Amino acid sequence: MMIYSPLISAADYSSIGPLVLNAIMAPLSFDAVPATEPTSASVSTSSEVSSPVVTTPSTRGHLPIPRRALDMLISALKNVDNLVNFPIEVRANVCSFFLQVGRHASGEELNKVKETVRPTLEKVLEISRGAQGKEEMLGRAARRTLDAWASS
Repeated sequence: MMIYSPLISAADYSSIGPLVLNAIMAPLSFDAVPATEPTSASVSTSSEVSSPVVTTPSTRGHLPIPRRALDMLISALKNVDNLVNFPIEVRANVCSFFLQVGRHASGEELNKVKETVRPTLEKVLEISRGAQGKEEMLGRAARRTLDAWASS
C-alpha cells in the first residue's frame, strides 16, 4: 500500500522510482576523511555481495564504510558486522523499500540493484525458514520482494 502525499500529484510518483535509484546508487561523499591521510592510500574492496567498500590504512581492522546508500541498506538486511543491531522491523522495511523501488522503476539501474540485493534477500529468506514471530515477518517481507522481482 502506498501513501500519497498531498504535495505530490499522482503523475509525479512515476518519476520517483528513477530518482530513488539514482540516489541509492550514487557514491557517497567522504568529506570526513582525515586530512593527514593521503587519498592514494584508499583501497577498494568487495563485500560478500559485491558491494564495494572503502578501507584505508587507518580503518583496516575496523568496519568498512559503505560507498553507496545501497550498501548501507544491504548492511542493514544482513545485520552482521554492524555497529548497531538493526531491529527486525527495520530490516523488513528495507525489504518493503526494495519492493516499492521495483514497482516504480525499471531499466539497467534497477537490474543492478536486483543483482546486488538478491543474494542477501535469499540469505535472509533461508535463515528465516521455520522461524516464528518477528523473524517470520522478515522472511515474508524478503519472500514478497523476491516474488515481485521474479514476476516483473
